[in-house]
Amino acid sequence: MCSCHRVFRHKIEAFERFLKKNPEFRGKVVLIQVALQTTQSNELAGGISDAVACVNVAFSTLTYQPIVFLHTQEVMFSQYLTLLISLVTRLREGMLRTHKFVERQEGRHRPLILSEFTGSYSYSGLRSCIAVNPYDTRGMANVIYQALMMSDEEAHSCWEDLHNHIVTQTAQAFVMSFLTRFLRANTEHTNLAMVPVIDIGQLLPRYKHSSKCLLLLDFEGTIWIHDMSRAGLLAPFEPQQQTLALLKHFADDPCNELWLLSGLPVKGVLDKIAVAVPGVGIVSENRCFIKTRETNNTPTAWINTVANMNFTWKGPSVEILNYIIHRMHAWQDCSSKSTRLQSSGASGLVPQMTVLLNNISWSMAVGAILHPGGPAQSCGLAASLSSRHDGASGDETHSVFAVSGDKKLLRWLNELDNVETVSTSRKGTDAKWKLDPKDVMLVLSQLAGAA
Repeated sequence: MCSCHRVFRHKIEAFERFLKKNPEFRGKVVLIQVALQTTQSNELAGGISDAVACVNVAFSTLTYQPIVFLHTQEVMFSQYLTLLISLVTRLREGMLRTHKFVERQEGRHRPLILSEFTGSYSYSGLRSCIAVNPYDTRGMANVIYQALMMSDEEAHSCWEDLHNHIVTQTAQAFVMSFLTRFLRANTEHTNLAMVPVIDIGQLLPRYKHSSKCLLLLDFEGTIWIHDMSRAGLLAPFEPQQQTLALLKHFADDPCNELWLLSGLPVKGVLDKIAVAVPGVGIVSENRCFIKTRETNNTPTAWINTVANMNFTWKGPSVEILNYIIHRMHAWQDCSSKSTRLQSSGASGLVPQMTVLLNNISWSMAVGAILHPGGPAQSCGLAASLSSRHDGASGDETHSVFAVSGDKKLLRWLNELDNVETVSTSRKGTDAKWKLDPKDVMLVLSQLAGAA
């Protein structure tokens, strides 16, 4: 039996489960299935007609037939439009069927139940529908009940969102969006091909003759590569001694000011780096915490850069993330590849998800480091992007060496004088050099050996 027939059988089973669970809807709700003429023989081979007959035998009365099975040749187009219903559970489907259902409604508007696998849901963005997994008969039965019990006000609100999306996302908008993405991908590929691989021979003289050098290094994925095996994901964080020795070498040089840029948490991870190499400045948790390097054996504290921000958005965001985690747990029950997912705890493997604030960026964090009143000079955060124009940092930092995968940060740094920017990303970049992440430690060792 092909996958589409299995999905249709699941729809019938879900409707049967719905009638069993909610007997008050028997005699009131009818599932009308309109099928293509070309699939009639396959439907017979797949036992679909038998499944429909079983449900009808179980719940039919003299005046009620729960499932009406029709073919397109049996109905006129106007009747077909009238019979368009709100339950679409196909695995592959264009946008016209769902669009027709939304646009044909007049007066009383009802919700759209749409398979998560269809193009209308995954790409078009009809997210005000009720999403359903066509293989989950229990969930589908519950969704049918939810749609029938939805209030007219809520259903109309969902319909308005669907309607507004359909009338704005036209075929022309789809084509323009596709072409824009295509051109962007081509541009990124072309730009990456034009960026030369780092030439350490050109880099060494500038580094050796700089009276002051600011080193900005991405931590994970460059000088620390995460072990993606199951054991590595669940193991406690332990930095490699080779990495710590190299960081200490740069930090102990009075001509250097070394900063690590990381998205890892402070507790149990980056606080270990701070203890092992106190001469290193650290920006952690995706720019939310900054710790300046210790000077004259004076301990420094972590600075919370977002302490005064409004976090009312966190509640709804946590609900969304918990929903995704729940779905991923359901997926990993039937997946043999779940060990490739990153872990957020020993209880199970779930994808690593990060929510970033729009007004917090690596450029802001580095601007704070460069600014005379920033965290490198005091315990207050005074991020100012104007420092790159007023020359405030030019007298103190004669050269900057940045290794990062953040495209915006490297573009921002290029506006400074005496800067060498190195991208470890495989996407398009404005950096002056590119470097494979596995070669970063080798290049840094060569810089350290030349000092």
